[in-house]
Amino acid sequence: MEAHSVKRIIEKNLLYEEARSILVKLAQTPSPQTELLEAEPQVLALIRDVIKPELEQAGLHPFIDSMGNLILRLNGRGRGDRLMLVGYGMNAAPSTMENPYSGEIIDGAPYELEGECVWGRGVCEQKGSLAAMIAAVRFVGANKVELPSDL
Repeated sequence: MEAHSVKRIIEKNLLYEEARSILVKLAQTPSPQTELLEAEPQVLALIRDVIKPELEQAGLHPFIDSMGNLILRLNGRGRGDRLMLVGYGMNAAPSTMENPYSGEIIDGAPYELEGECVWGRGVCEQKGSLAAMIAAVRFVGANKVELPSDL
């Protein structure tokens, strides 16, 4: 399938508001890196209380392993290629950032960006890409659209 065809399917079916809403939730949930690293209770809460329910609301069945990793498997159409998405929920400590967990929608112009932006610690790092992954997995996994067989 051509890239422009995939882009058309995404533009038609993937809702911007859904991805933005997920990003706001992630931004509003503290998940700072501490000396506990992956065992940090706030990081584990982000996975358990925000990410997992987002996937479950789409009818998906993720599970959390003994190390706190969220795992979701989706069946494909055959035994062909596989794809693994790896995300990271931990971010730098809030330090001197003003309102680090507000999740506020702001104008991007002061930062030389067009349109709106979500304000929060980790948004320009892993939480932005994590929101995109969650939205994409919900989109594909919930079968919101019939994808062509050659995709």
